[in-house]
Amino acid sequence: MKYGHFDDSAREYVVTRPNTSRPRSNYLDSRRDVVFISYSQEDRRWLCLLKIVLKPYLRRGLIRIWDDSAVRTGTQWKKELASALRRARVGVLLTSTDYFASDFVNNVELPALRRAAARGELTLFCVPVRPADPRALRLQSYQWARDPKRPLSRMSRPAREQALVAIVEELVALFGRNSRRTRRPRAMSRMRARFAKSRHAAPCSRDFDSPRGGKATSAITPVADLTNSGCWADPGLRPPKPRG
Repeated sequence: MKYGHFDDSAREYVVTRPNTSRPRSNYLDSRRDVVFISYSQEDRRWLCLLKIVLKPYLRRGLIRIWDDSAVRTGTQWKKELASALRRARVGVLLTSTDYFASDFVNNVELPALRRAAARGELTLFCVPVRPADPRALRLQSYQWARDPKRPLSRMSRPAREQALVAIVEELVALFGRNSRRTRRPRAMSRMRARFAKSRHAAPCSRDFDSPRGGKATSAITPVADLTNSGCWADPGLRPPKPRG
């Protein structure tokens, strides 16, 4: 029976029929592996400056980023945007008055990022590029790269370049920390748990007089039953000989 379809762009199995025999997870690529950059089109200059500083880290594979310039002509941009939001490990917000005024940011990008942050699936990282009050969008409780009262636009060029380098270093470190705590797919966790359980299914190595110690108790299965059950599969352990 078919319960969904494979999404090549998102690299996952999308469940469209929830009446499955048991809960299923999209396990082909459930990891969040990109930095999603949210910005206003009026602040594209700041996006370009940020990407210039990020370039060496991108080349070395230390970080992966996504912004709307990755949407190719002729593709379904809404589908690609939704896929990028699902894959986001860190959400970078280039804040400004234009960013706060953007209907697309307020209605599409920011709500999805907030929900993922509330579930602990990503970290929001706010970068003030131009003056704006973080209380306008209730962003004051999230992580800020620098004081919102000292945006990048108010700095001299040397100071701004130094600040961008520090911001990128912090962003790369944050991306790396989040990668180490990314949860494994649920299906894989179950497989690992079953394997671990099977390895320790017969904890009888210390129940009798043996080279590895231990004394038999009244609750222990008789030796003959243990021998027949295959509990002594470990060649280093042998059932004790019956005492005459």
